[in-house]
Amino acid sequence: PKHAFLAKGALYEFVGYTAAGPHRVLPETSALYGPLCNQTAGRCAFASSVVLGSDLACSGGEECRRETLGLVKVAGRAGETGFYEYRPQACVHLYFGASGALIRKPDAWSSPIRASPDLPAAGISCCGGCTDKPTRLFRKKGWTCEDAKTKWIDKKTKKSRLYTSCAKAWAGAKTNCAYTCASIGLGYAGLNCSVRYQEKAFCQDDVLVRRSSAEDYCKKDGLEVCDEKTSHVGQCSSVWTTETADEKLTVHDDGKVSGITDYPHANRFTAYWNGSAAPKGDYAVKLEFRPVLQRVPNSPELVLAKLKIGAYTPSGTCTH
Repeated sequence: PKHAFLAKGALYEFVGYTAAGPHRVLPETSALYGPLCNQTAGRCAFASSVVLGSDLACSGGEECRRETLGLVKVAGRAGETGFYEYRPQACVHLYFGASGALIRKPDAWSSPIRASPDLPAAGISCCGGCTDKPTRLFRKKGWTCEDAKTKWIDKKTKKSRLYTSCAKAWAGAKTNCAYTCASIGLGYAGLNCSVRYQEKAFCQDDVLVRRSSAEDYCKKDGLEVCDEKTSHVGQCSSVWTTETADEKLTVHDDGKVSGITDYPHANRFTAYWNGSAAPKGDYAVKLEFRPVLQRVPNSPELVLAKLKIGAYTPSGTCTH
């Protein structure tokens, strides 16, 4: 779950006084700082491991946007430093999903990767608004689109060439002066140019979030999750897109199945078929949830025989 790294029972292991790789410097304002620093006589007394004894609140900003945590640096007031790594509890997820989302890596943008949108698997890249790219001719003359509003004035219409060209010659190239064309009432159909093009990314210390969190983060600034490779994605190891890809199921010749994997034969597992196994091949997956038990069981043995699931220990008492 989100903010599991701040929940009661979260485990942090001491890595050492130095560490390589991406890390987050933990500010003293974070509720996590106290348990990890364990200040004694004015200095941090780093323990080999720390288990949170209660739920902690996020300290705002970047920490509240995080959904998981990796390596953190704790700096004491006397100059001592220590590194801790968050060790998330083992968690079981469904092997197949109704559909997979696609993430992209900056250094391999043309090769998208399937990922579950419900897992913190990528960073955030946002964009929105209309671009205002000058045409090749304008660039050659050193004009911006705004400059072009007063250039090449037609003697009859008393308007610049920009006015006559926005909705005609450039109709098939909607990036040419799109924002300026909209500002003079000649915007391209299907484009909302109420704001000028913006883009931003959020990937500090390799922050990973769920896709819904990426969408919420972008929406706060009137932007959307970006499917284009922006100039900011180089900050990230990977970013979410709005693209999706249907899950596939591979049936092997022995009736076992596997999903999308680099080694499908080695990763196949037994499936319980309703009748005989499907012929060998690839199939689209439709996910359907059904109750395993029709009523609350009165036998622990029945539960153990029917259910296999991993989950975090509830922070409160069980209701049944």
